Amino acid sequence: MTKTLPDGTMGFTRDDGTRQCTGAAMGRRSWRGYDAETLKCYLRRLRWVDGDYDEQGAYWGYVPGTSIYWANFDIGDTNEDIFVRATSREDAKAQILQQLSRATFFN
Repeated sequence: MTKTLPDGTMGFTRDDGTRQCTGAAMGRRSWRGYDAETLKCYLRRLRWVDGDYDEQGAYWGYVPGTSIYWANFDIGDTNEDIFVRATSREDAKAQILQQLSRATFFN
């Protein structure tokens, strides 16, 4: 049975318990870490080329009334991203706070 796996890819579990991926999540890789510390994020709305693709060519698909928002933050020496589909900037912040409850925003 095909289903969405925890990392956002599509796939199924074999009889021996191993996972077989059959596709990738749309868009870009989004951080799925843990809520360990307070993080300051920059929040931006992605710009569209034609309604389905961002400026760098990642496919997101068109959903009327929504945009893709991008939160960018640093953890140590690593720069990380979270992408959410939201109806507004406030909706995007709420979704990000569900993943990072101690996040704050520069903008």
